[in-house]
Parts: sequence; structure tokens; C-alpha cells
Amino acid sequence: MLRPFAAPTYLGQRGQPLRPAALREHECIRFSLSGHADRWTFRKDCERIAMPIAGRYRVSSSLVVRDALLAGFGLSLIPRLYVQAELAEGRLVELLNGRPTRRRSTRSIRRASWPARRVPSSTL
Repeated sequence: MLRPFAAPTYLGQRGQPLRPAALREHECIRFSLSGHADRWTFRKDCERIAMPIAGRYRVSSSLVVRDALLAGFGLSLIPRLYVQAELAEGRLVELLNGRPTRRRSTRSIRRASWPARRVPSSTL
């Protein structure tokens, strides 16, 4: 699941959002390949909260999102797995009490196809 993070330097300048509605006042680093680059959907219990977001930065790589976060460009959603070391070192902070977002789409996995014919290993 994606979770919101920011660098302490960014939060020192702009303040920490305490609820999803506060994201409107922040520079959000948007992941352009997600299909939801202009809104983030958070979960609270069984309720879904969709928040429109804005920001100057739109990137297409999770590693670039991480680097932009570390540089203090704004806040963004990223899997915790990508930023575990930075969290442990205090270089990033998890926001909104770690409130998770929707699960990532698996459409690309469902669309995978296999070759119609197999090549016998003896011919390789």
C-alpha cells in the first residue's frame, strides 16, 4: 500500500498535514503512471476519502519520488518498502498517522499473456 511521506526539512517550512483535507495546502509530488495523479484516496475504517491534490512535480518513477522527497520538494505517496532506511535514519517522516491509501492496481498483471507455443529446451 502507498503511504504519505515527507522530509523534515519540507515539513519545517510548510508544516505537517494532520488530515487529508490539508493536502490542498501542500506541494504534492504526483506519480504520473498511477492513473490517479490528481487525487489521492485514503482509507479510514471502511470509509474512503478522495482528496484532489496539486503540485509542480509529476514523475514516473518511484525512485525519483523518493529522491524528490529527500530533496524536500514536497510530500508524496510511496510504498514504505522503498523508504525504510530513510525512515529509520530520520530523513523521511510518515504523515497522516500512516493512513493507508487504496491498494495498487494489478490490472497490468492480469493482462499478462503467455506465448502460444513453447520451445523445447533441447533446441536451445
